[in-house]
Amino acid sequence: MKSALINIDVQGPYTNGSPKITKAIGDFTDAARDKMPVIWVCMDWVNLKDAFSAAAIQNPPASVKFKEHMAPTLKIHPKDFIQPKENISVFRETKFKDFLVDQGIEKLYFTGFLASQCLQQSAFDADKNLFKKILLSDLASDGLDETPTKSQLNLYRFNNVEVMNSYDLDL
Repeated sequence: MKSALINIDVQGPYTNGSPKITKAIGDFTDAARDKMPVIWVCMDWVNLKDAFSAAAIQNPPASVKFKEHMAPTLKIHPKDFIQPKENISVFRETKFKDFLVDQGIEKLYFTGFLASQCLQQSAFDADKNLFKKILLSDLASDGLDETPTKSQLNLYRFNNVEVMNSYDLDL
């Protein structure tokens, strides 16, 4: 089963106050990059709907601001993908499901910020699209270097999202 790492809302404004988790997301992403595609998701890509290769950021449209606003400890690699969103979930009003299917991806590992909002809704909506989904709970936060609470994690589980820690994943 082909997997992908989905990093949601890692822009500076959301990661401020969370340097440990932001660094951990970066370290894990760097380690995972050779094992699975990495997809960065955020709302800063104005008026763009389709996923595209990060190599395109060398000549981005004028409206593109993601790289400028991304947490400075995180690095986009040219072989990564960018998926814009204009909604709470990356699956709403985008062609993200089609992109994943075209890539042969069936399993999604989620990390990122706004764990009780955008990250959560994206993970829940992945189930509607029949993907296997896993929240890497040590790499998720609502801010201030705090990982999701027990009740938040139970809500993920209730919505068919497997919860595990990144260090339990055999890369």
